[in-house]
Formats: sequence, structure tokens, C-alpha cells
Amino acid sequence: MSSTNEQHEVARRFLAIRIEHKLSQQAFADALGISLRSEQNYERGARKIPSDVLFTASKVFNIDLIWILEGSGEKPRRILKPGELDQQHLTRAYKVVRAAVDESGQQVSAEQFVNMLSTLYKFYCENASGIGAEVFIEAMMSNTK
Repeated sequence: MSSTNEQHEVARRFLAIRIEHKLSQQAFADALGISLRSEQNYERGARKIPSDVLFTASKVFNIDLIWILEGSGEKPRRILKPGELDQQHLTRAYKVVRAAVDESGQQVSAEQFVNMLSTLYKFYCENASGIGAEVFIEAMMSNTK
């Protein structure tokens, strides 16, 4: 990937952080300690975003710096604090496990359900795309028989 393409991809993810937090360009610039003009130039990809600004964005908005630099997906990947749960991943995992259990017609204990839920939750935290979840849940369901 060329340097210009990389710059535009980083700019796209930089913009995604602002949109995710529903901030104006001015409020985003203020939060990062930069000028509005700089923020606008970074967001458009007209100027390369300095590493200190990217680092500040990562810390202020609790976003994975690796995602900002080379991540995939449109939605910023948050950094979870110790003991913090990602509500979106937890809800997604619950829905998938609940549907799999209901569809199978199997009786599972509360402990089995929680084990499947926590395993799938961890899977989603490490693999936000969810690719492979079907195989993963099938394997877990076969272990409950």
C-alpha cells in the first residue's frame, strides 16, 4: 500500500472516531489539543497525522492505536479497561448462544450456557468480525450433548 493510501486510510479511521463520539470537528480538535484547521486537514487526509496526535486520540477516546494505524472495519475498536465488559459483544454473544440452544432443542444447564456465552464473548472480543462463529458455536453445542 502506498504511503498516500495509508494516510487516507488512517484519516478515514480518524474521522470514524469523531463520528463514533458524535463530536463536531471543533470539539474533537479541542479534545485532542489541536487546531480546527489541523483537524480538518487530518480528517481529509490532506496532511499526515502526527504520531502524538494519534496517540492522544487513542488515549482520550480509549481506542486501540493499532486499529487507528492499520485496523479493519468501519467502527473504532475500543480498548477495554481491566474488568470492563464490551456490552455490544456480550449482547451479540448472548443472542447467538440463545438462538443455538433454542434451535438445537437441547437442555443445557445454566453453567453450560454461561460457559458458552463467555467463550463466544471472548471470541468476539478477539475477532470482532465474527467470522468463524458458526463453527465455534457448533463445536460448543456438540460438547453439551
